[in-house]
Amino acid sequence: MPLARVEAIIAEYDIALTIRQIFHRLVERYFYPKTRLAYYNLGELLNKARRARRDGRDRSDRQSSTAEHRSRSPLLATAEEGWRV
Repeated sequence: MPLARVEAIIAEYDIALTIRQIFHRLVERYFYPKTRLAYYNLGELLNKARRARRDGRDRSDRQSSTAEHRSRSPLLATAEEGWRV
């Protein structure tokens, strides 16, 4: 599943979405399989995207403040804010 589909779903909302909310939108819109394995794979995809810092920043720039980074990257939202992609 391309990450672009997840990003398109997130772009529709002004609030943070949970993995479950994203998953159900994928099932509804893109006929993503509604299985535990598919849910697990989505979580892994979101984790990899978050870790890869898909916000255009260089990986060597890890010393910046976390708050500053969160304000620029929906991929690195905290658990309190919900998961974003």
